[in-house]
Amino acid sequence: MPAQTVKLLYIGGWGRSGSTILARILGQLEGFFHSGELRTLWIDGLKPQSQCGCGRLIRDCSLWRQILTHCFGSTDKIDRQTLTQLLRQCEPRTYEILTASLWPPQARALQSRLQPYQAVLSQLYGAIQEVTSCKVIVDDSLHPGYAYTLASLPEIELYLVHLIRDPRATGYSWQKRLKKGIGSYSFRDNALGWCMRNLGVEWLASQQQGRSLRLFYEEFALHPQSSLQKILAFIGEEGAQLPLSAKM
Repeated sequence: MPAQTVKLLYIGGWGRSGSTILARILGQLEGFFHSGELRTLWIDGLKPQSQCGCGRLIRDCSLWRQILTHCFGSTDKIDRQTLTQLLRQCEPRTYEILTASLWPPQARALQSRLQPYQAVLSQLYGAIQEVTSCKVIVDDSLHPGYAYTLASLPEIELYLVHLIRDPRATGYSWQKRLKKGIGSYSFRDNALGWCMRNLGVEWLASQQQGRSLRLFYEEFALHPQSSLQKILAFIGEEGAQLPLSAKM
């Protein structure tokens, strides 16, 4: 695969903050590709019954089959359990990237630990760009540790959107979640997670040298068009046509 820069729009923040609807709208723009939460591709995406946004199983989706074949040579060669284990071994937790910011030896140890998984991610994001011919990949994986892993890849031009929602609303949303089996949070755990996750993303944003944007979900819900225009200006894609009516 030829070396080339991948422009990645990464949405970071706490769960139930509106990242899915924001990413899906951005994915409708010409030249944009919404990859979903790529961090969970091995954990959940390649399970036997996991579905693509097109409605087909991911393994049966022609687009994802092309991407995964381009990346691994064959979908049959993908060892989901090994890749999931690699992610869990290499990806730093939020507290680790925060302590690494204060202690250089920890930062060096993290960078060394990331390398085996970064090699896989470099192939994956490169394959997505190659197969889809997109200008921008939209990834709403949320986790600061995963963004930290991607940010140090030279072929990834990462633009970080820090999406923040009122923690009372995220707590209520976690309680009303209908999809079972992949986690939920009590009001206490929501408060702790909201603080820790947003602190981690905020620190990562401070390291992005101008390639970070803070967006409040409430602002996006009230003014979707201006919020999207702000994002497009931020990543240098002002010419993209928004999929919204003129009244919004």
